[in-house]
Amino acid sequence: MLLLGSLLPCAAWAQISLHPPAVEKGKAQVSAEQKFDPEAARARIENELKQLRALLGRIHSGGEPPPPSGIKPAELAEARKTYAALIFVFEGQLEALRDLGQSTKLRQAAEKASAQWAGFSGKQKPYSILLKDETQEEIDNYRSAAALLESSRGVMSVELDRFRDKATAAQEAARRAAAAVEGAAKGGDAYAAATWRRDAAREQARLAGEILAAGALATRNSQEKLAAARTQLQLAERKYADLAGHVAITQADVEEARRRLEIQRDHRQKELQSLLELSRSRLWERDVAAQDLAALHAGDKQTDKALQQAQAQALELDEARLRAADVRAHSLGQRIRVLNGLVNLYHDMTVASWQLRYTIHTSADAGARQKARQQLAETVSYLKAWSSRATIQLRAARLSIGEQDQRVQAAVDSPAQRHEREALDALRQLEGALERQQTIVSHRLASLGHWEQEFDEALRKRSLHDIAAQLWERLSVGVQHVWDYELLTFEDKVEVGGKVVTTSRGITVGKSIGVIVLFLLGLRLLAFSSRCCEKLLVRRFGVGEEQGKTMRRWVNVFGMLVLLLVTLNIARIPLTVFAFAGGALAIGVGFGMQTLIRNLISGIFVLMERQVRVGDVVQVEGVTGIVSAINIRSSTVRGFDGVESMVPNSIFLEQKVTNWTLTSPRLRRDISVGVAYGSPMREVEAILVQCARAHREVLQQPQPWVALDDFGDDALVYKLFFWLNFASDEDLQRILGEIRSAIGTRLAEAGVSIAFPQRDVHIDAAKALRVEVVSSAAGAA
Repeated sequence: MLLLGSLLPCAAWAQISLHPPAVEKGKAQVSAEQKFDPEAARARIENELKQLRALLGRIHSGGEPPPPSGIKPAELAEARKTYAALIFVFEGQLEALRDLGQSTKLRQAAEKASAQWAGFSGKQKPYSILLKDETQEEIDNYRSAAALLESSRGVMSVELDRFRDKATAAQEAARRAAAAVEGAAKGGDAYAAATWRRDAAREQARLAGEILAAGALATRNSQEKLAAARTQLQLAERKYADLAGHVAITQADVEEARRRLEIQRDHRQKELQSLLELSRSRLWERDVAAQDLAALHAGDKQTDKALQQAQAQALELDEARLRAADVRAHSLGQRIRVLNGLVNLYHDMTVASWQLRYTIHTSADAGARQKARQQLAETVSYLKAWSSRATIQLRAARLSIGEQDQRVQAAVDSPAQRHEREALDALRQLEGALERQQTIVSHRLASLGHWEQEFDEALRKRSLHDIAAQLWERLSVGVQHVWDYELLTFEDKVEVGGKVVTTSRGITVGKSIGVIVLFLLGLRLLAFSSRCCEKLLVRRFGVGEEQGKTMRRWVNVFGMLVLLLVTLNIARIPLTVFAFAGGALAIGVGFGMQTLIRNLISGIFVLMERQVRVGDVVQVEGVTGIVSAINIRSSTVRGFDGVESMVPNSIFLEQKVTNWTLTSPRLRRDISVGVAYGSPMREVEAILVQCARAHREVLQQPQPWVALDDFGDDALVYKLFFWLNFASDEDLQRILGEIRSAIGTRLAEAGVSIAFPQRDVHIDAAKALRVEVVSSAAGAA
C-alpha cells in the first residue's frame, strides 16, 4: 500500500476504464473515444465508500457475524486491511476526480485564451524588453511542465505493468478460491471457510482493479494537464514570435526591473530580520541547554539503582535537548547566511546585470559593449559556482535529514523524541531555504543564458564598421589584459611620513617586456662602448690585440651586471623579488653554478695577479702553448700545433703552471752533438761555440758555451748551451735546425766525424767452424 500513495498523483498510467476491468497480461488500452462520465464515476465511488465504511463499522462494533471456523487470525487481519485499502483507494479516486475537473477547466481556459489571442493590443511598438522576458519565462515554465509530465509516463508505465501482474495474480487466486468452493461439500465448516476465502480473494482482486482505475484517473488527469501545458506553450511561443524584432530596452525598463528587484529585496530583508531576531532566542536556548547539561554532569553521582537510572534518563534527555538546540541554531545560522547572500550579493549582481544589458544593447562605444559583455560573463561564471555550491549544500542537508530521521525513529516512546523532531523540523526548514536558493540562482542563470542569445542575435545584425570597431576593441582589450597580467607579486617597503609601510607590487608582462627592451638597448650601447674602449687601448696605449679583447670581455661582464641593476631599479623591481630562487631551487642552481662562480672568481684573480697574461707561453695540464684569451669561465691556450685548448681559470690557481715568458721572453736552449772517439776535443768545442755565435737569433749575452756531457758507447757527447728570444715555436724549431746544419757543415770541413752507433764482432778462431749445407727443399719443409 505504500506504493499506492505515490501511484495516485502520478500521471503516466495507460488509459483504462474506471470500472474494475478484467486484467490481461500486457498493456490493456481503451479507445480514446470511450465515453467518460465524471458524475457517474463520482456517484459510484461515493456509494462504494458508503458501503465499505458501514461494513468496517459493523466489523469493529461486532455487528458482523464471526468468520467460520478454520479461518486464521492473520487471514482475518488481511481481509480488514483489504477493506481499509479499498476505502483509501476510493478516497484517492475522489481526489483524482476533483483534480481532473480542475485540469479540464485549465485546459479549456488555455484553449479559449489561445483562440482569442490576436496580438498585443494596446501596446505600441517597439515593445518593452520586460514583456519579452515575461514571455520567455512563460515558455520556460510551460516547457518544463510539459517535459516533466512526459518523462513521468515511462516510469509509471513500468509501475502499471507491475500492478497488472499483481491484478492478474489476484484474479487467478480468486478463481482458485472459487474452484475450492465448488469442490467442497456444502453445509460443512470446510464449505463455509472456502466461501469466506473466496469472498476475500474477490475483494483482493477488486482492490487491484480499483488501483488500476485510479491509474486511469491519474492518466486522464495527466493528459488534461499536458494538453493545457502544450496549449499554453504554443500561445507563449506565438507571443514570443510576435515580439521578435520589435523589442527595445530603455532606461525606464531598467528602472522598472530595479523597482521589482527592490520589492523582492524588501520581502527578503523582512524575512532576514525575523530570522535574526529568532537567532538570538535559538542561541540563548542552546546556551541554557549547555549549562543545564554541564550542571547535570557536575552533580553528585547517585548510588541507588533507581536514582542512577533516573539520572541516566535525565542525562540522555538533556543531551538530546542540547543536540537539538545546536542543530536548530546551526540550521538557522545557515538559513541566515543563505538569505543574506540573496538580499545583498545576489541583489547587487542582478541590478548590475540589468545595467550591463542596457549598455550592451544601446551603447555606441564598442569598447564599452565589449567590457559589459565580459563583466556579464564573469557574473555568469560566479553564479554557476554559486549554483554548484548550493547543490552541494542541499545534498549535505538532505544527508543530515536522513540521519536525523533515523534518530527520530530510534527515539520512539522516548521523552527525547520531541527534541529529535524539533531538530528534524529545523533541518527541513534549512532544506527548503537551500532549495529556494538553488531555484533562484538557476532561474537567474537561465535568464542570463537568454540574454546571451539576444546578444548573439544582435551581433549577427551588425554593420561592417561596427564589426571592425569591436574586433579592434577586443584586440586592444586582449593585448592590454596580457600586458597587465601579473606574473608574480612581491612585497616592498616604502617610507611614508617617517613610517615604513609595506606595500604589494606586481611584475606584469608589460613591465617585464619593458625591462627586457631596456636591457637589450643597454647591451647594444655597452657593446659599442667596449669596442671603442678596445680600439683606444690598442691604438693609443700600445695594448696588444688579444689583451684588448680580453679586457673588452671583462668590461662587458661587469657592465652587464651594472646594467641589470640599473634596469631593475628603473623598473622599480627590487632584488628581493628573486628570493623565490632560494630553497630547493637555490640548492639545485648552486650545485650547477659553483664551478662557474669558482672559475669566474679565479679569472678575476688571474687578471689581478698577472702571473698569466695573454701572449704568455705556459705549460699546464700537459698542454703547452700561448695564452690567447682569458675569458669569464676559462682561458684559451693555443698550442704550437695550432690546436686551441679551453683551460678552466681555476686550474691556474689550483695546479702547477709553468710560464715560460713570465718575466722575460729569453729562453735557454741546448743541442747535443756526438763525435767519434779520437776527434780533437778543443777544436770541436770551438766549432760549436762559433756556430752558435754566428746565428743572428742567438743572444751574445749570456755567451754560448759547450760542455762535454758524456762518454757515450759510440761517441763523445757534447752539449751546446745558448740563449735566444722566444717568439714562437716555429721560430724556435727553425733556429735549432739552422744551428744544427751549421754544426754539421763546420765539423765536416774540419774532418771531424759525427759518430753513429756501431758494434765490433769478435770470432773465436781456436775451434773449427761447423758448416752445413741445407737443400732448398729441406729448408722449405
